[in-house]
Amino acid sequence: MKSEYRSLDRYQAEIEPIRDCNGDGSYLLAPCRLFGVLHHLNFVRVRAEDGVWVADSASEVNRAYVEDVYRLYDNPLVPVGVPGYTGQYLAFLHPYSR
Repeated sequence: MKSEYRSLDRYQAEIEPIRDCNGDGSYLLAPCRLFGVLHHLNFVRVRAEDGVWVADSASEVNRAYVEDVYRLYDNPLVPVGVPGYTGQYLAFLHPYSR
């Protein structure tokens, strides 16, 4: 049986420079192309509170991002460091929208 999956070039990813959207490092955005499709790579700065990660900002949008991830995934969240910024961030990848 012929596979319905196509082979994709492993180098088809481009990430643009990270932008500080709120001016305080709490929400970062890096537009990127994955296999020719534009996406947003979002980073929300978090801190540990009572054993869970919460947004380290008063921004309602940042809190909503983190809450959405907890609703969608059963696995523990693992924050990452972002070069040039202090703190820990949860990363979210979304197809581009205006």
